[in-house]
Amino acid sequence: MYATTKYFQNLKTAGNKSTSIFSLAAVYSSFFLAIIFIIIGLATVFHWF
Repeated sequence: MYATTKYFQNLKTAGNKSTSIFSLAAVYSSFFLAIIFIIIGLATVFHWF
């Protein structure tokens, strides 16, 4: 989660025309995966499954 937000901030400040369009997809997919892993971790700790 931390790495995703730091990379997103970097893209906002240093991104230009040479930045790949797939980098935005990478940011969103890593954010989504981080949320999924947090939910799975909480579910494991609190025995939600």
